Amino acid sequence: MALWVLLSAKDGVDQPVRKIQSIKNSTLGESSSGAPSSTVTARRPTVILVLNGGSSSIKFTVYSAGSGHVRLLWGELTHIGERDAKLTIQMHASFINSCNATYSATSRAIRGAKSRESARLLLAAIAARLCGYTVIAVGHRVVHGGIYLAGHQKITARVLTLLKRSIPIDPAHLPLEIALIEAARRQFSRALQYACLDSAFHEHLPRDAQRLPIPRRYTRDGLRRFGFHGLSYSYLMQELLRCGGTAAVGGRVLLAHLGAGSSMAAVKAGRPLDTTMAFTPTAGLVMATRPGDLDPGLLVYLMRAYPHLKTAAALDRFINAECGMFGISESTGDMQTLLSIASRDVRAADAVNQYVYAARKNLGSMAAAMGGLDTLVFSGGIGEHATAVRARICAGLEFLGIKIDQRANRLSKAIISTSSSKVTVRVIPTDEERFMIDIITDALSAGRNSA
Repeated sequence: MALWVLLSAKDGVDQPVRKIQSIKNSTLGESSSGAPSSTVTARRPTVILVLNGGSSSIKFTVYSAGSGHVRLLWGELTHIGERDAKLTIQMHASFINSCNATYSATSRAIRGAKSRESARLLLAAIAARLCGYTVIAVGHRVVHGGIYLAGHQKITARVLTLLKRSIPIDPAHLPLEIALIEAARRQFSRALQYACLDSAFHEHLPRDAQRLPIPRRYTRDGLRRFGFHGLSYSYLMQELLRCGGTAAVGGRVLLAHLGAGSSMAAVKAGRPLDTTMAFTPTAGLVMATRPGDLDPGLLVYLMRAYPHLKTAAALDRFINAECGMFGISESTGDMQTLLSIASRDVRAADAVNQYVYAARKNLGSMAAAMGGLDTLVFSGGIGEHATAVRARICAGLEFLGIKIDQRANRLSKAIISTSSSKVTVRVIPTDEERFMIDIITDALSAGRNSA
């Protein structure tokens, strides 16, 4: 049985615990595979905390550190810094019965709290629920390691300093991620703090795919195309190996992570070959509030012609929060909402059309870079759930060997291509947090082996 607790900082009142669903493993002594977990039944069970901070929200998950990595506690803090900030916590039934924490103080205090204070309050709320459980590691999703950091790594004082130095590169994500790191180091001072870089998947792109067409002196300073959504892509490649075998992962694979932030990655013979995002996550596909590829000359013109866009901060907000489908529709960047009103709102229809057009064009570009296509994987919120968008992206791509089974697509089957399609088109739900657990487990194992 799974239980959930919903806290809303909007009204500052704890909501009652309500039953919402049942799951196979009704006790914490049973892993996801049904095998007993010695870690969970130990007197002082150990757990791993995974933190996934965005620009205005934080997702978190606590896993048992033993075999099977049972998900014990998970949730999300949304609308950080606003009066309608909301903390949602869900718990495994046996786990919630082992603790008796209340949240009214946190619920009231978190309303309107900024990044640093929100991070502190969230970590305190998680710690209150952990009772006798010992956190041995905290994994932090870091969207952008900047020009100084490469690869997943232990967070040291030096790493934290370099992340702070990188804030001008990614002011949308890094401040909250740094606040989480600092809060976690204080709250769980004895735990391993580990950075899982979203750009690590693309670290060894071919030089032509890495290079920016700018004067070489800037390249020597570390400016390059980084690519993002790497944790998602790493997980998807693992899943593709599981369900498609070595032939699938060894072929020409296009991974499409489509959500509020959208990108694609070309993988050939198991090696990343190219990706649509570049120096920052604003490049490539049209997104919810980001424009994707944009003529740099337009930005120069906007700064000259519009007084409110003359500063770097104003231009950054324009690019990250006011463009994309939100800017085109003048109402929302949410694909589900746009699809529901597109038939009666031409602006919403234009936003969806622009998204689909950019996705189809970039799909063709990635296929060209690989010399063809064997497997197409849809993932992310839009890729997994928006059946109409998947169908429209693939429409007219028969020349690439893509043929969609419309019924399978409507039902969101694991494979949505026809039996005669030369390209296998799959829908694979992504799980960045699960891949982060693999990274952290390897790091813990390496630490024990070197001790």
